[in-house]
Amino acid sequence: DIDAILWYMGKKVKTVRGYEARNERGEYADLNWAVLRFENGSLAVLETMWLMPDKTPFLDDVLQVVTTSGVANVDVLNSGLTIWREDGVEVPDVSYEPRLRGSAYGALREEISHFALSILEGKKPTVVTTEDGVEALRVGLAIMESGRTDREIELASFA
Repeated sequence: DIDAILWYMGKKVKTVRGYEARNERGEYADLNWAVLRFENGSLAVLETMWLMPDKTPFLDDVLQVVTTSGVANVDVLNSGLTIWREDGVEVPDVSYEPRLRGSAYGALREEISHFALSILEGKKPTVVTTEDGVEALRVGLAIMESGRTDREIELASFA
């Protein structure tokens, strides 16, 4: 989720504020909320929850992007992507695994294919770089530290 947000934003995270809750038995948080403030003033809000019942058949996987010119809702389990604009609604198919002629296609297949081809062909990834991965990890660790210490973290000073 952090990878996707950083990719969509194309800006650096300035501060993070994490919140966490855990059940008494666990060493790690069962629920994490985070607010990311970007260098341009934009905000992103993340929620990660591990308290689903054992027999839950699938995970909730939703992303909403709100801008001044429209709203995009990515709901991988249900409708895929919906875009709300002044002139109407668009619903392209962006589900993880749409089936076509007996094979899975879509975002997840393309992601894995790009990664595998980069390795097989000895090419550096061009969509998401190693540096992008390191930055996403740094943001994630800052979120965890913020939740643990109950304070906002400035990314410029977080190693």
